[in-house]
Formats: sequence, C-alpha cells, structure tokens
Amino acid sequence: MHRKTGTNIRLAARRSRALLAAKPPSGRYLSLAERLQVADLRHLGCSIRQVARELDRAPSTVKREIDRHTNAHGRYLPRSAHEATAQNRRRPASTSFLRTRLCAGSCNANWTCTGHRTNSADG
Repeated sequence: MHRKTGTNIRLAARRSRALLAAKPPSGRYLSLAERLQVADLRHLGCSIRQVARELDRAPSTVKREIDRHTNAHGRYLPRSAHEATAQNRRRPASTSFLRTRLCAGSCNANWTCTGHRTNSADG
C-alpha cells in the first residue's frame, strides 16, 4: 500500500471516530449515533413511528431527516447527512457584522453593499 493511501485511511478513521464521539450542540439536532440508528432500524423494516419511539424523538423529526437525506435509490445516508447538517448550521451573527463593516469601507459611493444603486443628485 502506498504511504499516502495509508495516511488517508487513518485520517478518515480518525474523523469517523471524532464524529461518533462528538455530542450534538443541543437536543434540537440528531447526533451521528442517532442517524446511524435511524438507518439501521429503517434497514430492518421499522416504521417511522417505531424509529421515533426508539430514539425518543417526534415522528415528524425522523420523517424530515429521512426525506432530506435519502439518495435517488431510496437509501438513507447517515454519515453524509451528518456532515451536510454540520456544514449548513447557522453561522455566528458576527460574520455578517464583519462583512458589513468590510464592505462599507470598499463600496463605491453610488452603490450600497446589497448591490442596489443609490439615488444620486446628478443621476
């Protein structure tokens, strides 16, 4: 095996262990362990309500999770679902504040930061 291949395998295993160990930020989000359990129970033929009862979650939560992260072949993909939701979570509000401050210094006098042209006296 090539050295780079071995390194990639070790890094992937390390990321996987970290995802399993990481706790969700709140009870609002499903953890990776819960997503894996959803996939296993659905594979065994359990209904959405049975899965929800097992996870102690609302059936609507499980249904939305399955609908959002099912591929074209009808398979629920728990790992890609977990990665996608981690990337799509809300960002801190401070970034929009910083972006506005940076934009304010570099915008043209006739344009706003949102891309709309301002009314000018000579226009």
